[in-house]
Order: sequence, then C-alpha cells, then structure tokens
Amino acid sequence: MPEETVLQVFVSSPGDVQRERDRIDAVVERLNGEYAGRVRIRTIRWETRYYSSHDTFQAQIPEAAECDLVLAVFGARLGSPLPESFPAMPDGERYPSGTAYEILTAMEARRAGKGIPDIYVFRRPTAPLVALDAADRAEIESQWRRLSAFFETWFRARSGEFLAAFQEFATTDEFAGKVEDCLRQWLARRGFPPESVKWDRARLGSPYPGLDAFDEGRRTVFFGRRVAIEQALRRIRDVEIGEGDNAEGESVPFVLLIGASGSGKSSLLRAGVLPRLGRPGAVPEIDLWRRAVTVPGLDPFASLAEALLEPDALGQELAGTPLADRALLAKHLAADPEVALAPLAAALAGAAEARRRVAGFETARLAQL
Repeated sequence: MPEETVLQVFVSSPGDVQRERDRIDAVVERLNGEYAGRVRIRTIRWETRYYSSHDTFQAQIPEAAECDLVLAVFGARLGSPLPESFPAMPDGERYPSGTAYEILTAMEARRAGKGIPDIYVFRRPTAPLVALDAADRAEIESQWRRLSAFFETWFRARSGEFLAAFQEFATTDEFAGKVEDCLRQWLARRGFPPESVKWDRARLGSPYPGLDAFDEGRRTVFFGRRVAIEQALRRIRDVEIGEGDNAEGESVPFVLLIGASGSGKSSLLRAGVLPRLGRPGAVPEIDLWRRAVTVPGLDPFASLAEALLEPDALGQELAGTPLADRALLAKHLAADPEVALAPLAAALAGAAEARRRVAGFETARLAQL
C-alpha cells in the first residue's frame, strides 16, 4: 500500500483574522478525513507553538518558503513591525511586517525556480470601522494605510495593474468556501484529484429518487447544498468548542433545519449533513457518531425506539438487554424517560470505549447521539 504523502501548509496572517485561521484548520481536518490514506495536510501556525525567549518570534517560526503551500490572509492589519536587527530585503529595505516577510520570501523562493511553495493570498477589502473617539483609532488607521501600501507595491498598483494574483472575500463563510475550493484544486494539481463520482445505473437505477428524499446512499450525487451543509456543521462545531451563539452559558448541541415543505430539508440532513458529520475531523475531538433518524407518526415514541435500535444507532449495544424490545423501550421513553436514558447513556459510553480500544486513545470520550 502506498505511503501517505504529507504536505505542509504554512498559514500566514496578522492577528485580526483569527476566525479565518480557525476555518482553515476546519477545512484541512475535513479534507484530511476525505483524502485519508492518500495525502495528509499538516498546517503550520505560529500560535500553536512555544518559542524560547533567547530570540524573536519571527526568527524561530519555521520558514514559509520551505513549505509546500503558503496560505496568507489579510483583514485590516499588515502586522507588527520586525526588529531593526532582522535581515532586510534584497534591496536593503526592511520587511514591512512578519507576515509580509513570510509572503515575500515565499514569492522569492518560487520565482527563483525552487518549485515550492505555491502562494495564495486572501484579502477582505472592506475598510475597518472605527469610532472617532476610539483610543486605538490612530493604530487602526495606520495599519490600514500600511496594508493598502503593501498591496499597492506587491499585488495591485494604484493604476489598477495587477502585479501578483490574490483573492478577495467578504465573509468568513465565503472565505472558508474559497479556501476549500483552492485546496481541492491544489491537491488535484499535486496529483491527488478527488475520487470520481461513480453511479452504477444498471444496478442502482436513476440517481434521482423522485419525490423521496436523497439519503446517504445517494450522497455522492447530492450537489448544490455545500453552504447549507457547512453552516449546519459549523453550528455543531461552535457548540463543541464554545464559540458562536453558544459561547456563553450552557451548550446545547441542537441544530434545527427550517424550510418550506418540499424545499429539501430531509435530503440536506440525510445526504448532506449526516454523512459529512461522520467523517474524521468534521468536529474536533469527536471520532465516533451514532445516528437515529426518525419520522414521528401516530406514535412518535415507537418511531424513536425503532430508530434507536437500528445498527447505526445503538442496536448492537442494546442487544441482549431488556431495552432491545422495541415496545418496552417505547413505553419507557413515553412514561419514564429517566429510566430509558440511563441504559442509553451506558450504551453510548460502551461505544466510546470500544472505539478507544480500536484507535488506541488514552481516554474514551462520550459518543454523540
């Protein structure tokens, strides 16, 4: 079996685009799960390492020019100036900032015929809004002027001439989508194209299910809802890491999909969100998911009990226990949920422990249902 290729991606930016930096990691984790066994991306971020006090930060950060790819992100800042003792540019001028140094040295290496790195620069072009009496107004305006001058010098002249390629984005969601597209295209150029969609029509029939919802069996032919899928997954990720709307107070891992009848809610869930949720890296630190898909009818508790006893849920863990009886489980769910929840929680813990033994983790984390 071929050895998995490891590609190093250097993430370069000032400190005002932390959310975009985090979204790069989320995209990379998702791609690493999708491309597992073929290629793995390893991100290099300065803030995830510790640095000795004997020297400056920049002197100890790995060289961007030695990586396979540099992803640079700009918001409203260019970054902090480098010390006067730091090496100058070939023309004798000082590098405008640490981020500028990382990008410009990477560009120099590539233009010198080294072959690596590829460099993709993303910029949010919106000028910062600052109150007239803000204490840091002068610093914010100075950073914006320095950033604008940097782009006029190296990327787009004031006359409008493009000096080097770069991409723009308006929102963090748009940025994440563009970064994912960028990385997929980059991987394809490096010899790692996405697995082609295969649908055996003779055996499986038409890929379009008619009035029925798309399900996981049709996930490979379910297109056009990437933004909605990513938004749903991000809500779940934000709960797990304590960000977004659930940054304060008790975290509730619940996402509600709302839409008109026939708008594709069930397809979005079954063919989009659930398959993606089960991939490694979809949500940090969660490696096992169990699912129970139910459509409430005249007896919603009976439907829920039936779903919980499916193999994808807790059928295997509950086998041989009294709650393996659908009618009894439905009765407890309806009349005394606490009685039913205890063995369900134990079954989840058992699934997590089994996963821990297989994967070699030191501790078992509770599986999610």
